[in-house]
Amino acid sequence: MQWVNQALERFDPKLRAVGKVRMEDARIIGAMHSRLSISIEERAKTILTALINRAAEATPISHEGLLEALWLNSDRYQSHLEKRLGNQDISDANDYALKTFQVLATAELMTIVIADNDYTSGKLQAEAQGWIVLLGNNGHIITSHPFDPNKKTFEERHKEAGELVHDYIIDSAIRKILESLFIRP
Repeated sequence: MQWVNQALERFDPKLRAVGKVRMEDARIIGAMHSRLSISIEERAKTILTALINRAAEATPISHEGLLEALWLNSDRYQSHLEKRLGNQDISDANDYALKTFQVLATAELMTIVIADNDYTSGKLQAEAQGWIVLLGNNGHIITSHPFDPNKKTFEERHKEAGELVHDYIIDSAIRKILESLFIRP
């Protein structure tokens, strides 16, 4: 918040002196003060690079083992796997891995959400072939599920929460790496 006050002082010294900074003012100034923030594209690349590094460092032999290794944690992976099996979205753990990897390997556009103009964190959603994969700030998979047209979209939920939502066209070099990692025989 110190940089917000410094920025406020430049624009209107009276605001800082009074000490009354509205959050909307802080957000506007935060956006204007972008030189202190990582760009949205850089944040998306950072998340994808973290995913790529996790996949490259993982040693599982099976598709489903790799998916579990990339998940936020094993308990959440098991919970999501059971839910997808129960909903008959997938036939088994291998099918779940293949559907998830297909999205990661073929998505051309991703949606990134930045909460409260905090460019040091974010979530990244990939969608392809009627399936959605959500990645967290550190490159972990948070969820993977079929798209449901009857539910609010990722974008709608986050826009309603006042968060920044942007599309990110995946860099061609990153796409090639994702394809090589996730298109599996």
